Amino acid sequence: MVVEYHSTYNSWQALNDRYDRMDFPCLSPMNSGLQEMPIWIKIWQQNRNKSRVAQEDLINSQLHKSYDILMLQEPYIDGYGNTKAMQYWRVVYPMSHLVETSPLRAVILVNKH
Repeated sequence: MVVEYHSTYNSWQALNDRYDRMDFPCLSPMNSGLQEMPIWIKIWQQNRNKSRVAQEDLINSQLHKSYDILMLQEPYIDGYGNTKAMQYWRVVYPMSHLVETSPLRAVILVNKH
């Protein structure tokens, strides 16, 4: 598993480099034999500061080609209580999203491809 964490903490890059050198065996769903396949998950984490411009810049970028998960703190929320995302992403809201009146603090966007 490869994890890229884009923030001020460089310790995640060291972890990422360690996992780049490893192969992880996994079972294929088509048979019960053990196959050597690397499994990588790339994560982008960023604070959007509730900015619509910053949110639209991010979702219109080419991140969907490089990352599996976007973890957004303080995303832009529209008048309907939803965040913005392109067709490449599935938005995952907190379970209390529809019942809480407090502002939304984080969302996860999962790449559909």
